[in-house]
Amino acid sequence: MIGWTKALVIGLLPVVAGLVVLLLMQPAVCPINQVSATALATPTSAPTLAPLVDAPKLAPQCLVGSAVPGDLLVRSYPGAEFAELGTLVAELTALGLTDDGWVTVNYGERRGWLRAENLRFSGVCAALPRVRNPLIPVAAPDAEVFALQVDRDGDGSFRNTISTPEGDALDILWVVIINLYTQPPNNLREFTLTLDCDGAQPDAVRWGWAYETPTLTCGDALTLPFTLDNPQQPFSITYAPNSPQSYINYVLRVSPGAEG
Repeated sequence: MIGWTKALVIGLLPVVAGLVVLLLMQPAVCPINQVSATALATPTSAPTLAPLVDAPKLAPQCLVGSAVPGDLLVRSYPGAEFAELGTLVAELTALGLTDDGWVTVNYGERRGWLRAENLRFSGVCAALPRVRNPLIPVAAPDAEVFALQVDRDGDGSFRNTISTPEGDALDILWVVIINLYTQPPNNLREFTLTLDCDGAQPDAVRWGWAYETPTLTCGDALTLPFTLDNPQQPFSITYAPNSPQSYINYVLRVSPGAEG
């Protein structure tokens, strides 16, 4: 009796193994409008503010004075909402200039900030160092390549952050259209991709098809066909060369059909 049972188990093993293989070979089918965005590596923690470490203690002798009537306030940080350290009553030595137009100075024992358009410059100012605005964050390093799956009759979006000159300055996103079929009309779909941006210096962002130098900017749209034979396309989101300091929250939206 034991021998007969053992023989039966051994005889069923190839059948069970064959069923497992068939199950593994079945394609994944996503419900309509189901969208998934997956990083091919695990993202790290949220971005942090860049420390104020790159304003030099010594700089070329560039002096700044007020160029506007009335009191010119010296701020504790580069923003009109920050505390007042005092007023600019005499010329001060400028230590550096941010990409978004703030001049940093030594104000007593504190570091102060003034808007460049309100100042009169004198001395050696052409070589005034470019310094980081400490309030513009740095995008934390994360996966460089991501994947966004969109159903053939659905839509989707992917959001992330980039920054320059420090932090994560490049993302590659594969847009994958799923559930395309072997027969028309479900073997082809057109999708329009639009990039929306929010943050510091959005004009510096460039995006487009990853196999070419990206030339599209925030707000631009691109329409492409996706077929059963070519259901996925890579896109890069990055910065133009020599861009100013920037931090951008972006959303790449994928919508069915041609725009308009």
